[in-house]
Amino acid sequence: MLKAKNKLGLIFFPAFDWAISPTHPEREERLLYTQDQIFEEGIGDIEGVNFYNPVKAEVKDIQRVHFCVPDVKSRVTQSHLISAGGAIRAFQLVMEKEVDKAFASTGTEDFA
Repeated sequence: MLKAKNKLGLIFFPAFDWAISPTHPEREERLLYTQDQIFEEGIGDIEGVNFYNPVKAEVKDIQRVHFCVPDVKSRVTQSHLISAGGAIRAFQLVMEKEVDKAFASTGTEDFA
């Protein structure tokens, strides 16, 4: 069995049936393809690579880094909160030293 040099956390959006939004350039197909390739290449079989679900960001998390007009609740969808939560989860995993590195592929953004 292969062993990763660094502990890696992979965070995926667990519900691809949640529409991102009809006007967003991101496509569910790209996310599904990325996830399929990870599994097909056996990345998940490498010791030290673990999968995690994102947390759901709160409105206050979005307000820390974005200014939304007229407000966050009218501009941000549930999938945006999950996507931002993927980045939050990746950060938490690294800061808590559960992993050395993390990658979140969660919908509207990808974070490394």
